[in-house]
Amino acid sequence: LLKVVEAEEAADRIQEREAEGAGLVRRQSLVGGARRPSMASSVMARGPKKERKVKHYRQKLLDLLRQFVAGRVTEFFKKESKGLDGVEEVTGFVIDELTFVAEAVAPAFPPNYFVFDFFVNEYHQAVVKNTNELVAGDLEGGAILTLLRWVREYHSAMRKQLSIPKDQLKPALLEGREDQLAQEYLDIAASKIREWITNLMRTEISTFSGRQDAPSMGEDGLYVTGGSVYLFEIVNQNIDLVIDAQRAKLLCDLVAECNKVFQDIGKQWRDLLEVEKTKQIETPESVAEGLVDYTMALANEQIRSVVQAETIRDETGDRLSRSHQERFKAELSQSMDIFMNVAESATQTLADIVFSDLRPITAALYTNEWYQEDLLQPVIETLKDYCQDFQDHLDKYLYKRLMHDLLSRFALSYVDAASGKVKFRKGKSTEKLNLELHRATKFFKEHMDSGAVMETLSIVRILISLIDSTPTMIFLEFFSVKKQYPDLPLALVEDILAKRDDLDKQQLKGILESLRQKSKGETGSSLAKQRTLFSKLKSYPPLGNVSKGRFM
Repeated sequence: LLKVVEAEEAADRIQEREAEGAGLVRRQSLVGGARRPSMASSVMARGPKKERKVKHYRQKLLDLLRQFVAGRVTEFFKKESKGLDGVEEVTGFVIDELTFVAEAVAPAFPPNYFVFDFFVNEYHQAVVKNTNELVAGDLEGGAILTLLRWVREYHSAMRKQLSIPKDQLKPALLEGREDQLAQEYLDIAASKIREWITNLMRTEISTFSGRQDAPSMGEDGLYVTGGSVYLFEIVNQNIDLVIDAQRAKLLCDLVAECNKVFQDIGKQWRDLLEVEKTKQIETPESVAEGLVDYTMALANEQIRSVVQAETIRDETGDRLSRSHQERFKAELSQSMDIFMNVAESATQTLADIVFSDLRPITAALYTNEWYQEDLLQPVIETLKDYCQDFQDHLDKYLYKRLMHDLLSRFALSYVDAASGKVKFRKGKSTEKLNLELHRATKFFKEHMDSGAVMETLSIVRILISLIDSTPTMIFLEFFSVKKQYPDLPLALVEDILAKRDDLDKQQLKGILESLRQKSKGETGSSLAKQRTLFSKLKSYPPLGNVSKGRFM
């Protein structure tokens, strides 16, 4: 067949040259007019040769091959790959076909046919045409990822197995719509994730607010809701699909979209905690029981979410290229922060509830009732009950943080109470304070590191020293404390001294004037460099000075 094609192609070329020669003669005769006829004109005068029709067999052969390839690829798309479900099979089919061409077909053709390049181009164009038909309609998220993964594998296989670079394959597969399709997938995935998580949150919030039954308990004795399991099932399904598609940028974008959803549900949880806590404190008779237990369960779930996000960050992040690894890990770290913020809000809610129960007692500090009765014992008993539950059912990390919070609030309550209508009785107040400090230290050491307990309760010891200092030593005592605690409010010291029953007005006036004079210029940014527990006092501005004449 090729010999016939080549023979006819040669005849076509001869005939084309003769036709060109005849045309040249005619032009010359028209230009020369009546001059003596040339030999060529004499030949023409004898009559034309029998005309041969140009056959173009080579072009017809190539057209037939083009039709054959187009039909073969279309048939494979319809019958073998069955559309998008098996589009990844197309790569193997094309590789096998072109391998056969290279080994069995191309050697039979003359080199000037460049037949292998011809087949590469025709197979690729047929693949592009059929792929475009597949993606013409609306696509689901999974189908988009399948396409994106296949495009990458297709080009990789063509390069590795046949040494055909991507830039030789024109037009581009999907005709450059990869970024557009990636965005379409991201929009679909983000919408689905938000829808699923919204439904999950609706159930979670209803259960949390209703509290008809006790929360579930894990094997380790911790309260749980199970929400984190379902949450990350949703997230991991989408992350795994994108990882399989080998789209690192899309993976980062997907986690960023998840973070938007996490931010929203985090705000919902914090708002709900505030609402439920307020009802619990202000109208406890109107709320369902179990808020403390459910708050522990919520906090534990947030820690489980932190662990899940950390696992994805570390295990998946290390598999990405450096160009995407940093952003991916940063996005997952943000996810962890969002969950941790909710967990911290939950533990703060627990501390708020505990100290709302203790408020009647802390409000009585340094009053007549405090001097006459043992008010610390019910405080210790209340703390014991709560802390035992926290220890049994709250995540260990959160339990430690909560205990630090409770200890800090306990210490601050003793100092803040100085702002009330109280009196510091010489000898009696410091003796009682020292006894209560000893008992409180013993209790908190059972739940916390000894050093942390001593450090936090040091502000109560400072209170005791300011109550107990002699008039001549108050000045030195105050500035000795200020070296270690530069944010010690002067207003607090003035309150303590003004409520001591052993200082007369003249002594008090002289001491306060000396303290104020010496303290000038020590407020503002110079004191903000070192903030201690004194900056958390509710009754005293962290860095403020009291105005002159506050007590006189």
